Amino acid sequence: MTLKEQINFYSQNKKDYIVKNNKELIDWIEEQKRAGYKFNTELNIHSIQSLINHIVRWYEIKYPDDELKALEDRKEKLGLDNLIGLANEMTFWRLLCQIPESQSWLINCKYRAKNFNYELIFISIYYNNPKKREKVPLILTAYKDSGEIIETGDNTKTDKKLTLKDFYRIFNSEYRDEYDLSELKECLFNYKCDLELRNKILQLVALKLLYSKRDTYPEMSYLRAKRFISEFNKELKINLSTDEIDEIMKRDYDYQEKPKKRRLFQSKKRVSK
Repeated sequence: MTLKEQINFYSQNKKDYIVKNNKELIDWIEEQKRAGYKFNTELNIHSIQSLINHIVRWYEIKYPDDELKALEDRKEKLGLDNLIGLANEMTFWRLLCQIPESQSWLINCKYRAKNFNYELIFISIYYNNPKKREKVPLILTAYKDSGEIIETGDNTKTDKKLTLKDFYRIFNSEYRDEYDLSELKECLFNYKCDLELRNKILQLVALKLLYSKRDTYPEMSYLRAKRFISEFNKELKINLSTDEIDEIMKRDYDYQEKPKKRRLFQSKKRVSK
């Protein structure tokens, strides 16, 4: 980009990554909370902003312009994209070790429940019938990471691999009148919202990387943002899109000024006597 194009590029920055001013994100969070989303009490607007800023700074340090350009040239000419030096040392897991637990928890997006330990969650499935409420409920034991159920009921192992989603689908279809699935439903809804919130935050990270002015310029910022998305997709096995930053980079920032049209005949002003 020319200097003029860069100026126009940065002038279009809406700064949506400033969370306190991002009405769309704040409204979405509040809407989900009204629908029953149990927003993590350790998270707030300040901590979300801190998370965005930390990841952005991490990638600015990991990929300075000179090294990023060398990596891209090496990838294009030799087909090699293995990281060396500092970039190789700044791994995804080291990044997570540097942020608070509530933030790393959001990045990893694990299933949540009222009862849990380090690896597992425990969900109670009570009877709907008041006369049976005092009976011991079914207890689902599942992995936090995958939601795969390892035990149901009275320490009975499942015959086949079922996830919490599978269990809810089956029981909600066949035993809805017999069992109270509210705790399981809440767990699944929280997980769905957590995933969506995480992806929204990571897209804001990509935007802030793209519009960064820290010893860089738009073309390098774009490559840095793409590398961030690629690495997070790989590590988290997700599918963040580059569509938004692609579209921003494709815009015309030249803004050729249109010449002013001249009037062929100009009326003479009458001079009052």
